[in-house]
Amino acid sequence: MVGNVASVMAELEPEDFYLLSGLEQGMRFSEWVQREKLPEYADMTAEEVDYRIDRCADRELIERKTIQYEGYRLTFEGYDCLALRTFSERGTIEGMGASLGVGKESDVYEVQSYEPMALKFHREGYTEFRKVDKEREYTADRNHVSWFYTARKAAEREHEVLSELYPDVSVPGPSTRTATRS
Repeated sequence: MVGNVASVMAELEPEDFYLLSGLEQGMRFSEWVQREKLPEYADMTAEEVDYRIDRCADRELIERKTIQYEGYRLTFEGYDCLALRTFSERGTIEGMGASLGVGKESDVYEVQSYEPMALKFHREGYTEFRKVDKEREYTADRNHVSWFYTARKAAEREHEVLSELYPDVSVPGPSTRTATRS
């Protein structure tokens, strides 16, 4: 949940974000990133990766599996931390506010910013959207699609549509300062 992540952000060190970013890079190729590949993806030593894995796992930002090999992946909370850090570094937001709405596909929060703004976290695949990858045009032709990729593509598509419609149609005005994770 995003509200929980906002409080964890203050505890994280820059190297924790290197690990989270490394996992994000590795997840482009596989749902679970092999432990042996993390030093390369995160640009860290094996010992530093071990320490950061423990810190991030304790905060429920990553998950571990040991079937066939030792592998890790981001949780939605870990991905949220990366997005919030990107927004913060770009000066787009200064802090999190109250929840405005929580639904099946997204969570929406008020944020402290240079102007009144809401921040939407897409959650496609988080609950019962198990067939969404076959139904969406941007994921239908891919063999491996992580839920994060699906959520990211949904957010990009929504921003694109809102940008086309606003201000001619009564829709929320999209920010020009986006922080889509790559």
